[in-house]
Amino acid sequence: MKETFFLQVTPGFEKLAKQEFALKFPGLFPSIAIPEGIIEKGGITIELPMAAGFQLNYWLKIPNRILLRVSQFKCRDLPKFYNKVSKINWSPYFAGQDYEFHISSSESRLFDSRRIEKALKDGLDKCLKNQEPKKKARQRVETTKDWHLFCRFENDWCTLSVDTSGERLGKRGYKSKVGLAPLRENLAAGLYLYTLLSCPPIETLEWEKHFKEYGTPSLTLVDPFCGSGTLLLEAALFYEPNLFRNFSFEFFPLWENKSTPLKKNNRPSALNLDLPLFLVGSDIEQDRINDTEANLKEAGLQGTHHALNLGDICSKEFGQKSAREIFSNSQIVAWCMMNPPYGKRIKQPVDHFDLLETLSNWGPWQRIGVLLPQAQKLKKLPKGVKLISSLQFENGGEKVSYFLYEKELSK
Repeated sequence: MKETFFLQVTPGFEKLAKQEFALKFPGLFPSIAIPEGIIEKGGITIELPMAAGFQLNYWLKIPNRILLRVSQFKCRDLPKFYNKVSKINWSPYFAGQDYEFHISSSESRLFDSRRIEKALKDGLDKCLKNQEPKKKARQRVETTKDWHLFCRFENDWCTLSVDTSGERLGKRGYKSKVGLAPLRENLAAGLYLYTLLSCPPIETLEWEKHFKEYGTPSLTLVDPFCGSGTLLLEAALFYEPNLFRNFSFEFFPLWENKSTPLKKNNRPSALNLDLPLFLVGSDIEQDRINDTEANLKEAGLQGTHHALNLGDICSKEFGQKSAREIFSNSQIVAWCMMNPPYGKRIKQPVDHFDLLETLSNWGPWQRIGVLLPQAQKLKKLPKGVKLISSLQFENGGEKVSYFLYEKELSK
């Protein structure tokens, strides 16, 4: 039996989230035909067996949450809404833990969120009295406070969905050090995939063939503004399950006595690909380097990074030293991905043109990705630098673009 799941993502990342799903799903569930999935603003609707949908929480790195649709019905008044909620069988998912409602309404007769919330609470309380959770189920949920119910009214249709994730999925559980202006982890993962899919652009769904050819060279990933190491961590862990935290579905009564065969010590990959990835982080502040080192260690990656250099990207000495290390082997593919300060939360803006010009003098980058405000798109580029594409979204309320460049090889 299939259930309806909604992969909730940051607007602008819907297509990337569907591409990640299409990439990873066949290797994870080879006996299940890959579902098409419908892209909507802010997410993707997919029909899956329940266990498969739950376990996507371990593997997908771009979504914010994974919601399970519990009920959908037409409703134009609060009494009917209350009756519907009170008669739903919540016992597979709910055992009396603390809860939080997320209510939205569009073009519906029911729009007062306070009255909707009261009807939801009353209906849930009545249901809980009629469907008293077992003692064992109550004991299991004592260790979690996260239970989120999403209620959406649209054109008088009500959709009730249970959150299977708990804390948003961007909170990985393996990163305790945070910088001053961090990029959310799920956005960093999306930018990594966006960069990878551009080398070269994928025209078909031959994912595994593409990644074996283009996703597994000796890749050196450089972040000159590494901060707490978010971009480096997300690239290194993109194919691995997140086993560093718990998810709400693990505390659902229906999941009792079920366990995942995943273990932290064997570090399984969604594609069984052994990626020879070398990480190079740089920052002008020693505290940020210390943060990155601590986070790499916490994630079990301290033995995988090629180098972690401290220096000023614009200094001649540091630039020349880094260029020699990165470009000494012509077989190594070099990427540069960065989230430099642009004068908002950190009042040290970096000149976009000067940054590209400095980097282009280092060597033949396959890709240079720079996250900056949309208004900072350059009308003129340094010699030898070509804009490949850009991705627009919001980061911390700021409209930004991820500008993707390549260093054209000399003819």
